[in-house]
Amino acid sequence: MEKKKGMIFGKLNIIDLAIILVVIAGVAFFAYKFMTAGGITPPADEVSIVFFEEECPDYVPEHTHTADSVLDGTTNTYRGTVTDIQIDESVTYTYDNITAETTLGHKEGYVSAYITADCFGQITDNGFVVDGTLYSVGHTLILHAGQGKYYLTIYSIDTIQDN
Repeated sequence: MEKKKGMIFGKLNIIDLAIILVVIAGVAFFAYKFMTAGGITPPADEVSIVFFEEECPDYVPEHTHTADSVLDGTTNTYRGTVTDIQIDESVTYTYDNITAETTLGHKEGYVSAYITADCFGQITDNGFVVDGTLYSVGHTLILHAGQGKYYLTIYSIDTIQDN
């Protein structure tokens, strides 16, 4: 019996063997990831997050109420429930090129909004993790609260203590 060049055991060539090894390695990798993901999960922490928008049209907060759902606008995933909303004058900074001064003002037809929401996730040294997304103070994001859409920052994150 003659051995063909580049064949292993007379039936497999080296490229076939490489493809089979890559497939086996891929299956092993995903099996490991799924098996370890179902391990022991620490209990979720309940936090109160205050979101702040300096300037939004004054009609938007009218569509957000306590008990409304809060969704991350980037991932469209549930993040918690609105527990409070505070409306104040808009916060607008203007810079004067001549005097080189920045002044605080307000914009007609706009308001600032503080939206507080209770959320569940994991507190870490760097912030709060929900479904693999890390949120930290100063984080900017798009948020849907009720029927309102906001472009805001995280103002504070506080753990809610069990009573």
